[in-house]
Amino acid sequence: MSEQLMYLCWNDKGSITRMSGQEIPNSIAVPIKAIEDVVLGKENISKYKIKFNTEEKKYELVDDENFELMTFRIKDSIHKINPNTVSDYDFKIVQDTKNKTWTFKLVQELNVVLDKDLWFACTQKDNPNIVLRTFFVNLKELTENEITVGFINDKEESNKDVSIFTAKAFDRYSYIQV
Repeated sequence: MSEQLMYLCWNDKGSITRMSGQEIPNSIAVPIKAIEDVVLGKENISKYKIKFNTEEKKYELVDDENFELMTFRIKDSIHKINPNTVSDYDFKIVQDTKNKTWTFKLVQELNVVLDKDLWFACTQKDNPNIVLRTFFVNLKELTENEITVGFINDKEESNKDVSIFTAKAFDRYSYIQV
């Protein structure tokens, strides 16, 4: 006999907004046993949140008490994305000095549905304190298309003099300088 599932929808803060025994779009399936006390009315659904697990590349149900702890990890608060050309990436950034553009791309297999902005900073080489410009890239928009933006200053044109920093949201970034 197959395990009975509940389908959960959530908002951009991870709060559960809808629960159903029937499959619904943009939801995750969890075993009913995981939220049995909610279904029986013994617990409030606000005790739980939905969080994107960057290691397993999927959304998961977590206890709200651990949500902030799981969401914030010091090593992820400011993450330097080193230039590389990995083909197995979650998120890709291209600094195109010939066309004077930045391109941001999310790998399609992630199925990210959050309407959330990711922050990136183009900084002086290896120095997150000297910000040359910032980017805010919407995850929901990236699921539909890659995003390309033009350079706004001369310092961006030198791929040897800049670094990219972000609040880490994914495990594998590709940063290509051409």
